[in-house]
Amino acid sequence: MADLAKRVRKIKDRQELLAVIIDDIDGILPYDRDFSDCEQKLDEMTHGLRNLARELKVPVIIMVGLPDYDAKKEGILLS
Repeated sequence: MADLAKRVRKIKDRQELLAVIIDDIDGILPYDRDFSDCEQKLDEMTHGLRNLARELKVPVIIMVGLPDYDAKKEGILLS
């Protein structure tokens, strides 16, 4: 998180920054995490990103990939 914040601050110093968009939060969370630790790490990460947004006065948008889901297989009608 500290590395990401440092890079974003450097960009903001050089040019106008309108928003920070993170394509996939899994890319910035540590790979060697177990399920019980995942929630805590995600909580720390989102608090850090919220503080960064407040500090820089820009929105931070996080894109999260959802698992593949086949509604037809489950018999659910989506409209």
